[in-house]
Amino acid sequence: GLSKIRGVGGGLFRGGDLYDGISHLHVVIDPPRDGFFGVLRPEPVSLSPPSWVPTEISSYNAFGWDIETTFNNIGKIVSRFGGEGQFEKFIDRSFQRPFDWDIREVLISKVTGNYVSLHRNEEPAGWSSSARADGLEFEDSESIALILDTLKTKLHNKGCRWTTIAGQKVCQLPRPRKAKPGQRQVQPHLWQTGRWLIFSDSISFMEEIIRTNRGTGQRLLDDDDYALVVAEIDRQLDGDHPFLVSFRRDAEQLRFVYDTLKSKGMNREFWGGKNNKRLGNEMASLLSRQTLPNFDLLSRYFFVSGIYGADEPGGVHLGAITLRPF
Repeated sequence: GLSKIRGVGGGLFRGGDLYDGISHLHVVIDPPRDGFFGVLRPEPVSLSPPSWVPTEISSYNAFGWDIETTFNNIGKIVSRFGGEGQFEKFIDRSFQRPFDWDIREVLISKVTGNYVSLHRNEEPAGWSSSARADGLEFEDSESIALILDTLKTKLHNKGCRWTTIAGQKVCQLPRPRKAKPGQRQVQPHLWQTGRWLIFSDSISFMEEIIRTNRGTGQRLLDDDDYALVVAEIDRQLDGDHPFLVSFRRDAEQLRFVYDTLKSKGMNREFWGGKNNKRLGNEMASLLSRQTLPNFDLLSRYFFVSGIYGADEPGGVHLGAITLRPF
């Protein structure tokens, strides 16, 4: 089905009073969208983030997708290349037997197709410092309660249990192995907020989301920087409805890289390396001898950016904007 791509084109613009850069990419796809393109089923997503999303993040991503159609078309592709019935066997082995689930009934038919992903950086600085939270919206709250109860029952012997954090009842998932010194400990949890099933691998991030949902934390929905980016995305779309909306605090994302390069753990674990590579040792030595300037001196040159995607009758339109610091 890849032969249906009839053309790819775009443009890149730089400079101006408001923008630091704008880019567009158009992929022309011949109808009908079957075969490989049968799994690409974008649906419109709101430009407004859910009310539980806090403003203290480094990035926010929202997707809209027709999950049921995508799921069915994946089954067709797997059956075509893997053999008839292979997809059903995989579903039975992965979901039906372990959880007693009919995944089509319990999950696929119950989700709206709205999915959001959040990231923020936490101490200590390093490759593991990026904490995440993911939310999947359902048609009704009862479906989420059924999933959480099933996980508690089926995974109880593997470390899955109910607990209360910040006054919220949450499902604590089996914790990965203990983090090494100087690394962030991953602590995965699942919980329900209205019609959203939310996952996070950080307790502090989870607490911030819970506070925001209760109205005691600052919401991304009310953030001026987010409003500015979304207004420009809406203007670029010119009436089209996006299936992808992404907001990024460029300074915070660069700060993560900057602090990671300066961290002792980075020098020891990455540049030094277990194999005592010459280049790695030289880089570690260089960073230990040189004092990098305070990041606040650099952050003034970075602001916020956004990415969007829109489904069009003739294909897909992707775009990105980077705003100039005031």
